[in-house]
Amino acid sequence: MRAIRWGPIVVLIVLVGLSAMYSMTETAMMSLSRGKVRNLVEEGHKQGRWLERLVEQPNRLLGTVLFGNNLTNIMASTIATGVFIYYFGSNGIAIATVVMTLFILLVAEIIPKTYAAHNSERVALRFAFFLEASARIFYPVVRVLTWFGVGIIRLFGARAEGGRLLTEEEIRSMVEVGEEEGLLEADERQMIQGIFDLGETVAREVMVPRIDVNALPDTAPLREAWDAVIHWGHSRLPVFRKTIDDVVGVIYARDILAYLKERDPQTPIGELARPVLYIPETKKVDELLADFRRQRTQIAVVLDEYGGTAGIVTIEDLLEEIVGEIQDEYDQEDQPIRQLDDGVIDVAGMVQLEEVNDILDVDLPHEDFDTVGGLILHLLGRAPVEGEVVRWDNLEFTVSKVVGRRVARVIIKAQKPEQTADEDD
Repeated sequence: MRAIRWGPIVVLIVLVGLSAMYSMTETAMMSLSRGKVRNLVEEGHKQGRWLERLVEQPNRLLGTVLFGNNLTNIMASTIATGVFIYYFGSNGIAIATVVMTLFILLVAEIIPKTYAAHNSERVALRFAFFLEASARIFYPVVRVLTWFGVGIIRLFGARAEGGRLLTEEEIRSMVEVGEEEGLLEADERQMIQGIFDLGETVAREVMVPRIDVNALPDTAPLREAWDAVIHWGHSRLPVFRKTIDDVVGVIYARDILAYLKERDPQTPIGELARPVLYIPETKKVDELLADFRRQRTQIAVVLDEYGGTAGIVTIEDLLEEIVGEIQDEYDQEDQPIRQLDDGVIDVAGMVQLEEVNDILDVDLPHEDFDTVGGLILHLLGRAPVEGEVVRWDNLEFTVSKVVGRRVARVIIKAQKPEQTADEDD
């Protein structure tokens, strides 16, 4: 019987252990986001600095891990083959191949990677120094191999620089998964998605329409303006010259109060109004928010294609796109949408047709008009009266409230196909 050769066996165990460490660090590092690594640095972990350097150079990180893993596996297999030949002669090669394949697969791959996948932060911190030291030791070889690898990738027209960036769709999917797994509340998900939707929403969709705007002529005295503030409950009012289509500024309630103490109450507000921001109906909401911040204002006049006043938009209108409804001075107290029954809703005339489509699962046209009131006016061809009924496809619209010539409330009933057929008969 041959004597046991402990030296090669010890070296073999060390090499397999190193291979397992490289496998663990590879899985752990690939599981950590840059944001998580940055949090570790901010929490004061010394190892966090090493991790940050590594994730900022993904080619160096991946090259180090793969080179170290393959080097240790090849060396371990070579030594194991020698050991098995020593004990089993020419049959040792076949035995070594089978045994080492299974051994490395289980001990150096499956077990360490499974553990690291469930403990990525702990593994990354524990082996950060080991990985940084390996990166420095292997640097010359990894540098050359990475250079060749990147060159070959470029030959195929692929991009090999930098880390992969998340797309908007991926982030939206992550947010939805976060809600499903209980990591995010429903309102938090809506807020995050609302931020992304800002770039797709235009001022026309969020503005207070012209018909609902309370404004004052520039000749109105301070005392009258203060009475209007109290009556309407607004903190800021547009100021116009002759007609609402010629808005010349905006006056704030706090300014009126201050001027009343210093000036004649009969002073025209046109002399005291602040400059106002003018924007087109097609202005993107995210761009408008940046304009508000840059110009330090909270209200803008929305102009139609002819230069007339289409409405106004305030900072509250923009924030509602993110956080949901905020009851401000220009909002009606009534709920914009009320569910009366299955397939029956009571809506304000200014509710967007897209919202009705989503609630009733219908396909109302919204290319030429945006609101329920606009659709009613289009279908009738004139101003409606209260109680008037109009139909479109399988929907029945009942005008329940009219203010002036404006459609204030509408009851929408989605009729079943058989109901529609009976009525036609």
